[in-house]
Amino acid sequence: MSSDREERIKQRAYQIWEQEGRPHGADLRHWLKAFEEVAAEHASEHKAKDAGAASGRARKTRAKEEPAKPAKKSAAATATAKPTKPASSKQKSLH
Repeated sequence: MSSDREERIKQRAYQIWEQEGRPHGADLRHWLKAFEEVAAEHASEHKAKDAGAASGRARKTRAKEEPAKPAKKSAAATATAKPTKPASSKQKSLH
């Protein structure tokens, strides 16, 4: 266990002991409660980091899977483009 986490547990156990009126003989219960709280904090921090990393990986994966979209033409390129002929209204019947 890291010394930072151990120090956090120690401080939290002391806070719990004071909040309960400094009872004698409850040090193990206070320590265990503090340990559980600090462990839960640590787990939620890692869960948030993992979620952020996973969403970043998901974005990269989607970017690889999606086909590239064609680039939009600029207004100048569109203005100089030749107009297309309208489709003929008379089509030969195959019947």
